[in-house]
Order: sequence, then structure tokens, then C-alpha cells
Amino acid sequence: MPQLLTTARIASVSLLLAVACAHAAPQTPAAPARAEAGAAASKDLNSLPLADQKRFAAGRFLGFYTINGRTTGDVCRAEGVDLTAYVKAFQRKHDAEYERADKIMVASGFSTAEMASATDANRSRLEEKVRQSLLDLATAMKKTTVKDGCDYIAAHVSDAVAGQSFAAQNPDIEAVLMSN
Repeated sequence: MPQLLTTARIASVSLLLAVACAHAAPQTPAAPARAEAGAAASKDLNSLPLADQKRFAAGRFLGFYTINGRTTGDVCRAEGVDLTAYVKAFQRKHDAEYERADKIMVASGFSTAEMASATDANRSRLEEKVRQSLLDLATAMKKTTVKDGCDYIAAHVSDAVAGQSFAAQNPDIEAVLMSN
């Protein structure tokens, strides 16, 4: 029976997923280390005029939401693992941020459907990055396959969701997203 992973380890893996989504441009180098990723995102946010910071925060959140929910669920489904319970719990946890991001994007002339369509254009790269993160999760459990990572998430939904908090991983961006 595999050892339970700590919430911190799951958070680390989920941050890799969020960073992968945010850095998925074709010629983007490998995602920076965890601390550097948060600092880089905050620096990007702070370099923008105030009028653009909300849209940046909303886009960053929607990337995190898409890759940790939809893309991870899709990759695991392809591995034969149903993550419906995880995806629903992850989405419930982030309902407030999602509603806020959707309002910001619609007010900016974009819909979440348009954002999802844009994400679909990079789908294969995103799925590859998710597969690597799931393999990293499996390796941390001394397992060897993407399916092993998926199986862990399916068996430990509450731990997996607890380790994924946009607010905890991106406090500066969360503050801008949720501010009036």
C-alpha cells in the first residue's frame, strides 16, 4: 500500500501543473522552480498598469483552473482512471475565483468559452506537461506510470484537492482577482 503523500508534496505537483499552463508557449523554456514561478508571476502582475492587472489575474487563474481540473481529468481518463470526484471537488473549491474570473474576462470582451478554445490550441503541450507532473507524482510514491499518479489522485481526492489552492500558491494574484 503506497504511503500517503503530504499535502505539501501534492501542492508542489499542482504548482507544476499551474506553471506548465502559464508557461505553455511554443518556445518557452522549462518551467522555473516553484519559488521562482510565484515570484515571476507577481513580477509580471506588478509590471502591468492597474487596468490590466485584473485581466492578468483572471487569465492566470483560468489557466490554473483548466489545467488542474479539465486537462488533468482528461489525461487520467485516457489512462483509464475516472477523476470525476476530484474534478468536481476542485471546481467547488474554486467556485468564487471562477465566477470572478469569468466576470472579469467577459467585461474585458472575452468569455471563458473563448479562453477554453484558446487553451485547446495548446492542448497537446498542456497534456504532455500534465503527464510529466503525474509521472513525477508517481515517482514520489516509488511508482512508474502516469496511471499510478492518476490512481493516487482518484484514491485520495480530499488530499489532492487540499494541496491545490490558487490563493495559497498565488497570493498576490488572488488578491487582485478577488478585489473590487
